[in-house]
Amino acid sequence: DDFSAPRHLALEKAQGDWIIFIDCDEYFATECMGRIRSTIEKVHYDNFRGILLLRRYDIDVDKNKEILADTLVSRIYYHNPHYRYAGFVHEELLDNGNVIPEQKVIPAEDLWLIHTGYSERYSQDKAKRNLRLLEKELSATNAPERLYMYLADAYLGLNQKDKAEHYARLDVARGRQNTTYASRPYRILLQLSLDKEESAIDRFFLCQAAVRDFPENPEFR
Repeated sequence: DDFSAPRHLALEKAQGDWIIFIDCDEYFATECMGRIRSTIEKVHYDNFRGILLLRRYDIDVDKNKEILADTLVSRIYYHNPHYRYAGFVHEELLDNGNVIPEQKVIPAEDLWLIHTGYSERYSQDKAKRNLRLLEKELSATNAPERLYMYLADAYLGLNQKDKAEHYARLDVARGRQNTTYASRPYRILLQLSLDKEESAIDRFFLCQAAVRDFPENPEFR
């Protein structure tokens, strides 16, 4: 019931200069496996000592490996004793509790990951598990705002739309956050707006807000 704990156990045993930490439902694409070491060596000799962000493609193995989404994730980072994970689930790598500013994006043509965990066969069970752990953390945390996006996503996965909307609106009210899938609450609100057959003008204003916070995302435009 704590995804951070086994990561910390592994970090205590690790002795290398760099950490590669991928989830059990992720893997490097076959085409790029031979470039993992050389990519890390290049940034190391350039004196970079932070997080490497990799492009990850979420695929549905039940639908002929259809690409559901892609995003940047932190899966390779310098072995810094101050880097530790926070959260029972959707754990986040932090530096002494703060966001790590030293981040470098690795071009997708150099390294990329495949993720199967959002396939349809897993969605309901994963949403139930995530919600249980999120509610557990919510009752104990001093920073509940970190959980709003994840709560919205879990409730939507369980078709509890009112609660999904509640937490999505709490999250977008915070403004843009420096986390993976940060734009997800806007997507949830737009989906729910369609489900409720709200007016086009309501969706228009919602899209305007999404463009303001995430100008680089073409979908909102």
